[in-house]
Amino acid sequence: MNKDEARETLSHHTCSHTDINNEKWKGGFLDNFRGGYSHQIGEKIHEVIMCLRCLADDLGKDLIDT
Repeated sequence: MNKDEARETLSHHTCSHTDINNEKWKGGFLDNFRGGYSHQIGEKIHEVIMCLRCLADDLGKDLIDT
C-alpha cells in the first residue's frame, strides 16, 4: 500500500470520501458505530492500522497532505 492508497482508504473508513455511492464508503470503520456493532469491525480496524503505519512519517507533521 502506498501513501495515496492509504489516504483514500482512510477517507472511505471515515466516511469523508466524495464517492458516497462506493460500498467502501457505506461500510467504513466509523460507519459501524452508526447502526451498532458489526462483526466486520475486526477486519476494518486492521485495514485502518495498515493505513496509519503507511502514513506514520506524515502524522508527526504540522500539516498532513490530504
